[in-house]
Amino acid sequence: MLRRTFLLASANLLAQDATRFSADVNVVNVLASVRDSKGALVKDLSIADFQLEEEGRPQAIKYFFRQADLPLSIGLVIDTSGSMFAHSGEVRRAASRFLDQVLRPEKDLAFVLHFDNEVELLRDLTASKPELNKALVRLSEPNQTRSFVTNSKGFGTRMFDAVRLATGEILKQQTDRKAIILLSDGVDSGSIATAAAAIEIAQRSDTAIYVIYYRGNGPHRDAGKKVLREMSSRTGGSFFEPKGRNALGPIFSTIDEELRNQYSIGYVPNQTAEGFRRIKLTLVRRGLRVSAREGYYRP
Repeated sequence: MLRRTFLLASANLLAQDATRFSADVNVVNVLASVRDSKGALVKDLSIADFQLEEEGRPQAIKYFFRQADLPLSIGLVIDTSGSMFAHSGEVRRAASRFLDQVLRPEKDLAFVLHFDNEVELLRDLTASKPELNKALVRLSEPNQTRSFVTNSKGFGTRMFDAVRLATGEILKQQTDRKAIILLSDGVDSGSIATAAAAIEIAQRSDTAIYVIYYRGNGPHRDAGKKVLREMSSRTGGSFFEPKGRNALGPIFSTIDEELRNQYSIGYVPNQTAEGFRRIKLTLVRRGLRVSAREGYYRP
């Protein structure tokens, strides 16, 4: 099995200048999903329906089209800590069906990564559905041979480190549409990276985070939900919370539909300041809700 081993000599690596994850920006591309008041995707909008600002200044939209058929690189980032063990079977089955449904071997790539007190890449980017399904089966295997980032603490759940690796390492070289699906209760107690660092690196790599949140029972469950909502909203993804049994399949189908029905909006910024540039995308038509990333990093 092809593996990628990540080694961190110390926490200093995470403190290095994160601009290494960014590229020169000329045209800024914003992917957007639009839903109506009933939650249905709206697929018939035109360039005239959108208004765009960067740091409060209007921007002229130069490029506009629907992203329905372009390549997709996607990662399944799965929490396998003790608090998520009861959901492992359902997660494995639903994730397998999702990959069978969404992955087009001639165009798309996917990877499988899981985390608990370690972070392990079970399968690197591939178009092979059989190999990805083998990786999903390994989620519940004991005594796995780990390919992980060393944790000096040796305990805790390392969600932020997992997001950092998925978006800042595995997907950073991909130039097509990028997304991860993060399944977790949102509680992190062992990462070297912080929540802010994980979000920033996802933004720098232009990766949307789609969250499937499982409500935990511990004292930090509300904080976990809050940080997961922030991850999804700030990167242009979506947040889902399964309700009842067999809810995961429909959620994966919704994510699939959203990924295949996005608007691509491009513009050339009329400002040259460096650092994080905040984007505001709005709709002229009332009663619609748009999801898009909140900004980008200009090197």
